[in-house]
Amino acid sequence: MTSNIEISKLLGQKSPYKRKPRTRKSDFMNNRLIVPGIPVEFPRPKYKTRLPKFEIPLKLKRIFVKSESDALSTSELKDLQLDNSSNYEKFFNTLLFAEEYQLTNDIMLYDQEGVEMKKKGKRSPYFTLQVPGLAEKRPSVIVGDHVFVVRCGEDEKGKAYQGFVHHVEETSISVKFKKEFSRVYSSNTKFDVRFTFNRLPMRRMHNAIKCADTIKRLFPSNEVRTPKDMDEIMQRNSFKAIDKSIENNKHQMRAVILIKQELYHPAPFIVFGPPGTGKSVTIVEAMKQLLDEKENVRILACAPSNSAADVLLMKLSITLSPDKVARINAAYRDIKKVYSDNLREYCKGLDLKSFENHKIIVSTCITAGAIHALGGRKNYTHIFIDEAGQAMEPEILTALQNASKDTKIILAGDPRQLGPIVHSSIAKRLGLGKSLIERLVNRENSPYDFSETCTYGVKLRMNYRSHPEILRVPNELFYQNELEACGDESIIQSLLNSNALHKKNYPIKFVSVYGRDMQEGRSPSWFNIDEAAEILKIVRELVEKDHVRIEDIGIITPYCKQVEKIKILMEEHNFDGLDVGTVENFQGRERPVILISTVRSTSKNLKHDRKFCLGFLNEPKRFCVAVTRARAFMAVVGNPNLLFLDDHWKRWLKEVNIKGGYIGTFPKETDDGEEQL
Repeated sequence: MTSNIEISKLLGQKSPYKRKPRTRKSDFMNNRLIVPGIPVEFPRPKYKTRLPKFEIPLKLKRIFVKSESDALSTSELKDLQLDNSSNYEKFFNTLLFAEEYQLTNDIMLYDQEGVEMKKKGKRSPYFTLQVPGLAEKRPSVIVGDHVFVVRCGEDEKGKAYQGFVHHVEETSISVKFKKEFSRVYSSNTKFDVRFTFNRLPMRRMHNAIKCADTIKRLFPSNEVRTPKDMDEIMQRNSFKAIDKSIENNKHQMRAVILIKQELYHPAPFIVFGPPGTGKSVTIVEAMKQLLDEKENVRILACAPSNSAADVLLMKLSITLSPDKVARINAAYRDIKKVYSDNLREYCKGLDLKSFENHKIIVSTCITAGAIHALGGRKNYTHIFIDEAGQAMEPEILTALQNASKDTKIILAGDPRQLGPIVHSSIAKRLGLGKSLIERLVNRENSPYDFSETCTYGVKLRMNYRSHPEILRVPNELFYQNELEACGDESIIQSLLNSNALHKKNYPIKFVSVYGRDMQEGRSPSWFNIDEAAEILKIVRELVEKDHVRIEDIGIITPYCKQVEKIKILMEEHNFDGLDVGTVENFQGRERPVILISTVRSTSKNLKHDRKFCLGFLNEPKRFCVAVTRARAFMAVVGNPNLLFLDDHWKRWLKEVNIKGGYIGTFPKETDDGEEQL
């Protein structure tokens, strides 16, 4: 048995936390001769239109440099809101500029002074640079980005060398320079490094929000069109499901029928898919039915992330061949590493001729903007956006550039779960973090009421994932108790006698841990050694006593540094391969067993967490995602006194305590609102 002392030595603070400045000491690029690097050799698409620069106006830069409160009180921002389609372009241009300004500052966190680079091999053209905080992806660095390096101590006449990123690992990048760099390089030479922000996705989004015709469709009339006899429509348009798993689910079947009937057009159709209800299965079935029934159908299927787009591809590939479906990837993705042999056959480059005859095109929303720039005809009959709740609205517009006035738009997602990741507190306050689905559903007099007679959308209600007790509280707090637990009993009841449970037949456990939350080095992320030790204890019980497979366990925590520490601890104890990640990593995924480390143990800096949407407290959507991933068993470790400050966690803790799954002293109710969030 490993002692807590040994765990502390393994995971303890390597160096004191020292906040890294977000401003550069000096712009060492000024007046320097720049030696160009060697770009990654991507195939160059033949775009028909030139993408404008969309530089941030100087006037807005002067506003964004102010504090959040001062910026929001300026005449340019204080009355800025999305009233209707007429001010759409100005509204989102401003918010995107605010987000870009923040990301440009955030990239400075990767800047380094006096560091060494290692050559990957004597004859290798690549140099490896360790980048603390890279795994946190705030922001991301991708293949094709570039850095500038200057030898330490060089005056302003010294050269700056541009290096292009050719490989990205968990905590390092591989950079390629021109041969001239070798003249100043040695293994112990120290360099100053400056990172640059890749503006291309932002430029694509700016370009997209000029599509006036499509934008008008995103403000549907409040006049609800209700058919005379919905039952008759359902009966008259019944169909034989290709995916037999949906045959007995009336909500999924109804969604497919309504998508095919197109009564919602020109407004978007919404498939509201709470956790575990099969929204991706539903829209894939709709795509296949459309292909079977209509000869001239051509579908663009998008998602905000590559992983979500790949899920669509996998589901489509079960019954559709590579001559019907094409997966268009961004040039920086290594297809050989990402896909198995059979899925690789579906992948095409950004060359119009290679996919113009395919019936279904799958891509991310941003890559769909590149497809639009190729200049092909807008001949898509339908555009489907999966995980639309995770995309910024301009991101969805980037895909919708490919729509004509006749194109049907279908959005699938859950406005109750995590929305898009937004880094700028100003942009967040003004609404960039609100997804298109959330905006449409929450509009006053919205036609999206998801009633039995609604033709604009369907809410799925049968949850195939979780044990009823795991589903109980989130169902009450977020879904009006409309979800019905329909999971496979052989899975959801498989651990009711687990040694890891506090109370047999109750699949939830909470363990009170009053640990210390810490930071280290230059990383602002938090970790908690005591909670990591408790997670290890539970994993041991599950694997060694209950014989649960490693691949059936997922560990969720809101902080990247805790992810890192838990991975180290698990590998040290031969639990390699355990899936450990942040809440964002786990959205859309599930495991029979989910263990959650909440990390924070002191109220200090909670306002900072709240401002930047970190952690679990006062983050209802993050809470909702975390507690709806488990199928058969869920354990949470954390400081109950801190969690009790949050209404959602308080309700959950009370339920677990009543049912007998709570370990530790239960917090006392208090009227003291000083620390309430």
